[in-house]
Amino acid sequence: MKVELVISPSCNFPSIAHMAYLCNAEKVKIETNENYQKRSCRNRYGIVDHYGTKTLSIPLKKGKNEQLPISKVQISHDENWQIQHLRTIKTAYGKAPYFEYYFDHLSDLFHKNHPTLLEFNNDCLNFFYKHAQMQINLEFTSAYLRNYENGLDLRTKIPILDTLPYYAQVFEDRLQFIPNASVLDLLFCCGPAAGSYLRSIKIMK
Repeated sequence: MKVELVISPSCNFPSIAHMAYLCNAEKVKIETNENYQKRSCRNRYGIVDHYGTKTLSIPLKKGKNEQLPISKVQISHDENWQIQHLRTIKTAYGKAPYFEYYFDHLSDLFHKNHPTLLEFNNDCLNFFYKHAQMQINLEFTSAYLRNYENGLDLRTKIPILDTLPYYAQVFEDRLQFIPNASVLDLLFCCGPAAGSYLRSIKIMK
């Protein structure tokens, strides 16, 4: 089922359920004019390692970021967080079927030293779309609107999907299948089939 319009917050590697809505929409608008919201997908993404799900955060420059438009929120490069994240990702997905295909490209993306969170998030989405072999009709908001009459608004809440299809995961022998991991997990485990997997998910308006 296609949704005419989805309004999404800016995010890097969102959950599978979140991405399923983006992939099954006629048009997607990424919110670039809202104020930043902490403890959200805007600067966080998840992986699955041998302990279970783990959240990784993009460090931001000190200040009252929640009072800034997300387009002005800057990433902190005081510490080499990219190395830390990449090491964690390698530990989690080093034995994944498509790890060798994507890891070097992901490393190049991380080391671009993006000045703003919005730029990093956009590059992450484009990275996923490219390697999942997907075409998405992405647009960016030109002004902040509190309500969209004819759109599905994901800025404050991602609808929960009852069931998500199974795919083989690295640590499922000890953890069993973990549904609704991030799309980074899906990409390392399924490769270019990630796109068809997402399009097969039945979403709800």
